[in-house]
Amino acid sequence: MFKIDTLYDNIWSNTYIVGNEFECIIIDPSNDSRNIKKIVNNRKVLGIFLTHGHFDHFRTLTDTLKLYDVKVYLHRDALLKLKDPNLSCSSYFGYNSMIDLGSERYVLLHNGDKVILGSLELKVLTTPGHTSCSVCLIMGDLMFSGDTLFETGVGRWDLPTGSVTELTKSIKMLLSLKTDYLVYPGHGDTTTIYKEIKTNPFYQRVK
Repeated sequence: MFKIDTLYDNIWSNTYIVGNEFECIIIDPSNDSRNIKKIVNNRKVLGIFLTHGHFDHFRTLTDTLKLYDVKVYLHRDALLKLKDPNLSCSSYFGYNSMIDLGSERYVLLHNGDKVILGSLELKVLTTPGHTSCSVCLIMGDLMFSGDTLFETGVGRWDLPTGSVTELTKSIKMLLSLKTDYLVYPGHGDTTTIYKEIKTNPFYQRVK
């Protein structure tokens, strides 16, 4: 059974610390790194995952990496966004954020990948649409959906590399899964796959 701690922020994204009493991963380091450190406590951090390359999901990545000497797991296109304030939309928030940690610090994620870190195992689903680099991460019966799927909503597709056509395909794929995953989105409250099949307005229009 995983322990999930959620750091909510009204402006930035949800940051998730997921693991057990001994080890954990960090998903979308946006919250203050001091808050992340407090939640991690004495556990070993095994890696940092980005659901996509928008600034509000990696705002405190550099500070968090100063605390934990780990790899950053992300889609290839997210790597490009880290280096470009326009693609990452950091300029939208009044920042000029450009991050290049060196190729040895990154692990690129592909559709269907299984990532095993310590006792934790994740499956990767690429879900383009909100961005070209969006991924969902599955751990057991949990899904971390980034900005692809929200409670009764989906991510916007009018930002750089967004596509409503691709998002439609991704949403149809996610909501055709046969498991009622508990979904932890990049913003807002948790939901489930089965709830979104019944109540998601976007899906009702495109299914």
